[in-house]
Amino acid sequence: MKNSTLNLTLAIALLVPLATACSDSTKAASPSSTTSAMGDKAKEMAAQASTMFADLKKSAESRLAGLDTTVADLKAKAASKSEEARKDLEDLIEQLEAKKVELKKTLADYDMKKATKDSYDNLKTRVDAMVAEINKVVEKAKAM
Repeated sequence: MKNSTLNLTLAIALLVPLATACSDSTKAASPSSTTSAMGDKAKEMAAQASTMFADLKKSAESRLAGLDTTVADLKAKAASKSEEARKDLEDLIEQLEAKKVELKKTLADYDMKKATKDSYDNLKTRVDAMVAEINKVVEKAKAM
């Protein structure tokens, strides 16, 4: 009898703190509050990604708008050049126009619904490289 009372006392002594700990943790992080917090965080991240993409797109489109003016100036410049120089300048203008189309397509093809930090970083790297290449061609054309 003594052993069974001792075993029962020991079992209760171990179970009470365990039961209390379990009930406290279920109050602290219920599945619905965790799900809600995760949903809020996902919405926040999506909004941030959308803003970052909009800023990148606006910056690129601003550069493209300036490129239209530059191309028009280069076409006027080409008209006054010798045949060989005009041909070289027209080739550069074609490159600029092709790079403009490529940049617009890259921005248009970006799927915000599937956006991740890595995909955005990849897009930004590609856009930055394209803009740098456009700038290089513009400088080369202006030097002619």
